[in-house]
Amino acid sequence: MVQREESIQARLARAGFRDSAQAARLISDALLANADHQWLINALSRVPDPDLALLGYLRLTESIAMTGKQAHDALYHVCESESGVRALFAILGYSSALSEFLIAHPQDVIILAPEQLRDSPLSTDVQIEREKMQATIASALTYFKSASEETQRQSALADAVGALRRQYWRRITQIAAQDLAAVAPVDNFPQISLAISRLIDAALDGALAISQAVVSGAESIEMSVIAMGKTGAQEINYISDVDVIYLVAPAGSATSISESELVEIGTKVATLLARVVSAPGKIPPLWEIDANLRPEGKDGPLVRTLDSYLNYYRRWAKGWEFQALLKA
Repeated sequence: MVQREESIQARLARAGFRDSAQAARLISDALLANADHQWLINALSRVPDPDLALLGYLRLTESIAMTGKQAHDALYHVCESESGVRALFAILGYSSALSEFLIAHPQDVIILAPEQLRDSPLSTDVQIEREKMQATIASALTYFKSASEETQRQSALADAVGALRRQYWRRITQIAAQDLAAVAPVDNFPQISLAISRLIDAALDGALAISQAVVSGAESIEMSVIAMGKTGAQEINYISDVDVIYLVAPAGSATSISESELVEIGTKVATLLARVVSAPGKIPPLWEIDANLRPEGKDGPLVRTLDSYLNYYRRWAKGWEFQALLKA
């Protein structure tokens, strides 16, 4: 008795695809003509949403074809190892947002190579995250400070914001890949939350540096961004907003500056900081900043001096506001 070869659609159905007919059409696309279909099906069968992952892989392949050799070599290198394949398809099969980032920046797929993940462990110290973030924006800020024309300054600001956001998305993609491809992801949960919290810390630090470079008069103030809520407790997840409060003081040489001037300049810095991380842009925003845990919530001033905070907490604060400070 002669056995018939199993059809591609049957293999896809057995691999867990919800719409095996559509998947068969996608996998037969000319862009995947040179792919090993069985290798691809095996990789897709290990993710919770193989339909999503296949569409993402096809779109990534299309983007790479339009980008050139560097992106092609990056994908080839990642797919040379089993761990690289697991990391790539974990992203494609779990997260539309992170998949879209890789599709928009296909050469960045190299961050999922085993040696790249090994050199960027979850346990990276917060200072290392900060230094990496600062390094990505340094040249744009240098150009901003030396630019004489407004168009040049705006271009430099856009470059700095883009560099910060791209670095954030690269790093959060690595964290997610290590999380999703882990053998025992539940055991990694505290470490994942800490890694995300440290990355957010670095992004806020970079956004503050950008804002202080841009806002006129910012050199006369010192400003702290105090993390509250899950961020302050270093237990944040992938989709939380980021709770903060802002503290401002005179810079060392600006002893004559008034409290109203401090607050005015600090408010401009804080407002721009929120735009750097949250406003729409060519590279997607990171997360929403929520400053409503400050005294008087959204009805209170966005920025305060230390004396102003102390006066409020001594005279008017409720019990829950003191509890909120436990995570600062």
